[in-house]
Amino acid sequence: MTEARSKSKPFEVVTMQPDDFFSTKPLELGITNGKRDTNKDKVNWLKMRQIQYRRSDPKSLFYKCSHSIEEDWKQLDLEKRGSCVNLTHVPLPKL
Repeated sequence: MTEARSKSKPFEVVTMQPDDFFSTKPLELGITNGKRDTNKDKVNWLKMRQIQYRRSDPKSLFYKCSHSIEEDWKQLDLEKRGSCVNLTHVPLPKL
């Protein structure tokens, strides 16, 4: 893989060990797959072009359906109703 680009700058390959991988199952149990954004508009996951995560709002996902600067970010709430899971301190078991 490091030799895949011979003429220009070669790729920087980071070799990972099995201990570098974690399960996302505990996180998946604490969030929901949103069907509607905060404006009650239907979310089309296949048309998303930009996805943004903000540390200031860890239970939300922001997205755009184009690369236009004029388009506003839409917010998708990932928190399950009635859930009080603190996603910042969820332990992730190793795979």
